[in-house]
Amino acid sequence: AYAEKRKLDPADWTLYHGSAKAVRDLAAVLGIHYKKDSQGDFDHSNVITLIDAEGLIQYQQLGLNQDPTELLKKASELKSK
Repeated sequence: AYAEKRKLDPADWTLYHGSAKAVRDLAAVLGIHYKKDSQGDFDHSNVITLIDAEGLIQYQQLGLNQDPTELLKKASELKSK
């Protein structure tokens, strides 16, 4: 329903969900802050996190409109491992 409401193409997006506690735990591990807004949606930190096959954080890109060069380099390195 979330993807449909926001017109997210399932060919481009994979969405996951979990219990409120699981979401809080994951957000804490990733350093993401979030809060529910007045319309029932969530405002959250702008963070892209690369996680390796063992579940370890290998890189985080913080903020909007960042140069993707380092992110792409790190993703390529992870893919080739």
